[in-house]
Amino acid sequence: MSAILPVVPHWLDSSPVEYRPSKTPPQSRRDLQFQQVEFAFDTLLEAIAGGATLDNALKDYPVPLDLGLFRQWLGRNPERQIDMEQAESYRAEVWAGQIIAIADGTEAPLEDVNRSKLRIDTRWRLMSAHNRKRYGEVKTRDINNTISITAALEQSRARAFNPDPLLDAIEDAAYTEVTSTTTREKDDGGTGE
Repeated sequence: MSAILPVVPHWLDSSPVEYRPSKTPPQSRRDLQFQQVEFAFDTLLEAIAGGATLDNALKDYPVPLDLGLFRQWLGRNPERQIDMEQAESYRAEVWAGQIIAIADGTEAPLEDVNRSKLRIDTRWRLMSAHNRKRYGEVKTRDINNTISITAALEQSRARAFNPDPLLDAIEDAAYTEVTSTTTREKDDGGTGE
């Protein structure tokens, strides 16, 4: 029997990664910083998939990298964003294991219950945000309506042949006002006063 192997993202592949610098040399300090972020990206994704937050992964990286700069660089390419979302989804799986350890008290047996609850709730909220399909709240609404086309047609015919009396009254009032205004103008204009 052959085992089905899961699809591994390219940044988790065990083959050695070659650093390929951009074809153009950096023109500014910002370009150089973006190249540093590009070089660190796969390492940061591995740390995030292993359970680290982005902030902690950036702090643990040997070269100082700015969070804002990283977000700017990430936002410039949709493929990078997809890779980041995938790493965050894997991190949610790691945090699921941490939640069990926190709840069982195996991680810190003497920790305050309220503190443990806060740690669990925080992880759970982030897990549901990063992996909605598996950990998010699913809200469904069942709506069952039947529409009768024949009844709708009959109602429209009734409205067409029997206009609304209120609409008739409004039209009559508008016609009366216009008629009386026109009449006054003729009366005033005919006397010369």
